[in-house]
Amino acid sequence: MKNLILYLLCLTLLCYVSILYSSEVLMLFSFTGVTLAGLAYLYIVIQILLVRVEVSIPMIMVEQGQSTELVTKINNRGILPMPKLRFCFRRKGILNGKRKRIWVYGAVAARGEDAILWKIEGHHCGSYRYTLKTIRFYDMTGWFYLTKRDRQQVELFVMPRICEMNVRVTERARYYLADAEIYDNKKAGPDASELFAVRPMQKGDRIQNIHWKISAKTEELMVRENSLPLGCAVVLFVDMAGRSMRAGHDAVLTLAASISFALVEQKCPHYAAWYDRVERDVVRIRVDEEEDLYQFLRLVCMVAVGGSKLPTLREMYHEKYRMEDSVTEITVNQKSEIWMNDTFYWKPENSRLSERIGEVELVV
Repeated sequence: MKNLILYLLCLTLLCYVSILYSSEVLMLFSFTGVTLAGLAYLYIVIQILLVRVEVSIPMIMVEQGQSTELVTKINNRGILPMPKLRFCFRRKGILNGKRKRIWVYGAVAARGEDAILWKIEGHHCGSYRYTLKTIRFYDMTGWFYLTKRDRQQVELFVMPRICEMNVRVTERARYYLADAEIYDNKKAGPDASELFAVRPMQKGDRIQNIHWKISAKTEELMVRENSLPLGCAVVLFVDMAGRSMRAGHDAVLTLAASISFALVEQKCPHYAAWYDRVERDVVRIRVDEEEDLYQFLRLVCMVAVGGSKLPTLREMYHEKYRMEDSVTEITVNQKSEIWMNDTFYWKPENSRLSERIGEVELVV
C-alpha cells in the first residue's frame, strides 16, 4: 500500500508539473506511468485467475518437541511467471487460545509448480489450526499488488509425551464386574441380559439355564451361557478447569497420557473423562488399547479450557453416570497433581517431570 501511495503521489506531481509548464515530454511520462500501472494490475488479475494454491501438513500428528512442515503448493498455469507471492497464515491454539500471524513468501515460474516448506514445531501440546487468510500477488516490479482472500485450513495435533509409569492393578480391579455396554467375546459371565453362547448340556449345568426352544428344535438339551460385561474399574479424570491453561497444560496432558498408557499396558480397561466447553458437559471415552488412547488424546487436545467458573468435573460425572460405580478414580488437575479418589497422591516438579514420573507407583 505504501508503494502504491508513493507511486500515485509521484504520478500526480508529474502530471501537475507537465500541465503547469505545458511540457509534452512530462505529459508523455505521466501517460506512460498510468499505462504501466494499468498493465501491472491487469497482469496481477490474470495471474490471480491462473495461479492455484493448496495448503497441507504431511504429518498432522506429532509428539511434543517434534517438528513438521507446513507445505504451500503453488501451481501456475499461465505463460508468465509470478515473481513474488506473500501468504498470510493465522495459527490458533485450540487448547490455549493463543493466536499468531505467519507470513510466508514465494514465487513460481511460468507454467510451473513450486512448494514452500515452512517448519513448524510442536513446543506445546494441543490442537493448532493454520488458516490461510490472504494471498498477496505482486507484479513484475514488486511495486503493485492485489490481495486475494482465502480460507484454507489445516490442523496439527501435538500429542503429549508418554513417560514410563508404574501401575499395579489389584485383584478387585482386575476382575471387576459391573453393568456395561461392551461384553467379552471370549469368556462367559454372569450377566443374564446378554447371551454369550448356546451349547449342549453337560454334567453340573443348572436346569434353570436350559434353553427350551432350541432344545425342542435340536431334540437335545441345550443350555445358554450368559455374557461377561466388560466394566471399567478405573476412571481417569483430566480436570483442566480453573485458572488459564496457557502455560500449564503440557504437564497435565503428559501425566494423563502416561497414566492411561500404563493402564493399557496392564490390560486394565478404563474411562478417560473431561469437561467439554463446547458440549457444556462431561465427555468420556473407553480406553482398551493404544488406538483408543490416541483417540482420547486427540479429543482432549481439541477442547478449549480455562476460566474459574467451571463445574466440578467429578460431581458432574457422578451425576451423569449415577448408576455406575468404579473401584478407583484418578484425577489429574490443572496444578499437575494426582489425586486417588479423594486423597492427594503425588505432584511432580514440572522441570523434571519426565525423570520423576517413573518414581511413582499407582495402585488401582
